[in-house]
Amino acid sequence: MRAALYTRTGPAHDVLSIVELPRPEPYNLSAADRTRAIDGLTEQLDRRSLQHNFAARLPLQRIAEAHELVESGQAVGNVIVEVGDTE
Repeated sequence: MRAALYTRTGPAHDVLSIVELPRPEPYNLSAADRTRAIDGLTEQLDRRSLQHNFAARLPLQRIAEAHELVESGQAVGNVIVEVGDTE
């Protein structure tokens, strides 16, 4: 994964470097750790013990509000936008 890194070297000297970053942790799991993680999640799904956190459920007409919730960081969980008939 590549990222842009800005470095200030002086009052008028900014340097932009492209650096290679390590992949996020879930991608660095060993095969055994990945299998254990999947088995654990599968077990929780089977027991129905996983809970999904929904921050808000809004109709499509309030899409701007949904975007504001997500972008502001105020939403803890997913923001669901309902499209069409929900009945």
